[in-house]
Amino acid sequence: MHVKMNRRSLLSGIGAGLGVAALDAPLAHAGVVRETSHHRTPRTDVITNLAIAFSPSGFMGETPGDQEYFEQLLKAAIVPPLSEVVIYAHGWLTDANNLMLIYDTLVQGYGAMMRELSGAPSLALPTSTLVITTHWPSRRGENLEGPVGLLDVLTFPTMEARANFVGITGMARLIGDIWERLLADPDLASTSLRLVGHSFGCRVLCSALHTLAQKVPHAFTALQTRNRIDMILLQPAFPADALEPNDLAHAHPFAQLVNYQNLRILTTMSQWDSPLVRFYPAAEGQQPNDAVYALAPAGTRTRVPALGGAGPTDATWRAFNGDLPRTAIPVGPGFRHGDVIAHPGQRLLVADLTPLHAAHHKEDMDRPAGQLPPFGRPDKQSMSLSGYHTDIFCRELYHLGLGFAHGDRGI
Repeated sequence: MHVKMNRRSLLSGIGAGLGVAALDAPLAHAGVVRETSHHRTPRTDVITNLAIAFSPSGFMGETPGDQEYFEQLLKAAIVPPLSEVVIYAHGWLTDANNLMLIYDTLVQGYGAMMRELSGAPSLALPTSTLVITTHWPSRRGENLEGPVGLLDVLTFPTMEARANFVGITGMARLIGDIWERLLADPDLASTSLRLVGHSFGCRVLCSALHTLAQKVPHAFTALQTRNRIDMILLQPAFPADALEPNDLAHAHPFAQLVNYQNLRILTTMSQWDSPLVRFYPAAEGQQPNDAVYALAPAGTRTRVPALGGAGPTDATWRAFNGDLPRTAIPVGPGFRHGDVIAHPGQRLLVADLTPLHAAHHKEDMDRPAGQLPPFGRPDKQSMSLSGYHTDIFCRELYHLGLGFAHGDRGI
């Protein structure tokens, strides 16, 4: 894919809303189906790509007819042999024009890394993958292009709520359809589901899993000992306590996730993520758009940190990992897939990207004037506002994701 680069960095999510503009490029709209095959010795990898857009009403596509069409595509694509189904969900302020550049970068980055690591004894890489790249309407107008302005930034509470809504409607429907296909065919019993979200996209995925556990209990139960679910939350823009289980005194928006015995979660955090560390706590206190928090007494949500800024609460760690000692995986320059270490039975892993982002910050400050920063990283003018919220397109992060999903699982 040929892309004409200009002087602006494309950043998806909260960082874009704080002063960083989008990269201009002639990109395809969502809804395109592509199939590619990579033939190598001794392995043959087949990757099928499907792009699905959600409407503000929660449909896959704009109408019920579009939704039925996408569901037919899923039935045709989810057939054995199939190693895994991967779903990507982007963050805030991502329009359809820059969406495909983000996804192409991620898919190609992971694909190149998988080819490089083919045959690595410590990895059980998939041989056939269905990649579903989703788009939810996260800007105030889908025809908007170019720099993000003040009106876009003011949509924070609206889009926070929309991410939750799309999760409990469209994304839940999509994942539910996948579950139905996996459960219907004995030859898909070992097919895994990998969910990858960034920023508000993590809300979309977590809302969907929380909803499915309640709405389709029979499928939820059937999957527990059958199909593995790996979820990667890249700099999640939701409260650090959102994954805690409910108790008599407190409720949490994604409390059902701890009940998935077949689910493992990898969440990243970084002290260099300025939007989540500096700005999110105040926004959470003013606009708690998770319904259960909206009922909390005034002021009680003030200064609640973001999961992507501070990591999970101790109560969240204990809910997923019991008495295991709290640890974080330090991710720095040169990080490799084999550096993903988990205790036996550990279901929640925390990766600290602070060392990597600190190194990138030094590189960015030393960069000659006029030289473009690497994809996803801020320029000097926007660095104090956007930080490294979207610094997720690099070898170390690809190693992290592959090591988590396909390395020594520790269970």
